[in-house]
Amino acid sequence: MGLVADCERLSAGLLAQPVNAVSSLAYVAAGAALAVPAFRTASPRRAERLTFAVVAAADGLGSVLFHGGRFAGGQAVHDGALLATLLFLGTHDLAITRCWAQRRALTVYAAGTAAIVTLLLAWPGMTNVWAAVLACGCLGAEVAVMRAGAPAVPSALALLACGAVLDLAGRTGGPLCQPDSLLQGHAAWHVLTAAALWEWGRHRLGARPPAVRANPAPPGRVSYAGGRDRQPGDVGLGLKDGALPEGISCCRRRQ
Repeated sequence: MGLVADCERLSAGLLAQPVNAVSSLAYVAAGAALAVPAFRTASPRRAERLTFAVVAAADGLGSVLFHGGRFAGGQAVHDGALLATLLFLGTHDLAITRCWAQRRALTVYAAGTAAIVTLLLAWPGMTNVWAAVLACGCLGAEVAVMRAGAPAVPSALALLACGAVLDLAGRTGGPLCQPDSLLQGHAAWHVLTAAALWEWGRHRLGARPPAVRANPAPPGRVSYAGGRDRQPGDVGLGLKDGALPEGISCCRRRQ
């Protein structure tokens, strides 16, 4: 359905949907807000934080190109950035639950991104399907990482929920759809989901270190919170390059 479903009337100016296009810059702002602390703070997980900042900014660029409607390839950049964002969220949470080192997590993410590009090239009309699959994966990974001891990020969830409600109500044919208004439901979706990404990023990626409890260890594995000494014979997983965010650590007992 593309631009037609986003309510705002198509214009003959530089941007086909100026409100939706300009509001997309919220993702760029979110990326910048995540990148600045990463540069200022020495952290073994800086590469992962910067990667997420770039992905969030790419969401904004893709959305500007898409809603601008005058740029070749705008749809492909928009769809690819959306899927890459969802993939990052799921991969990061999976890395925590599996105690992956940052290097391994980013390698898996890079491979997944390459797979996304392949899928988009092979089946360009299936973006919504891939997005639904990745969203379900993100939900499952988020539940798993919270069970492992990471705190929930209710502010991000609230922002996401509000954005979804306004987006649905403001779509073409919806009760809040006003094609010529400066208040567009889809624009609200951009702003609120950008804020949600920033909230998630600053909590999960340690821009503001979370207070995390030590989770119960399964058989053969010892888990501990940052600051607790490991036992002799334990092998840290990825501790050299920051396996987990501040406050979460895990190690495996030698067999």
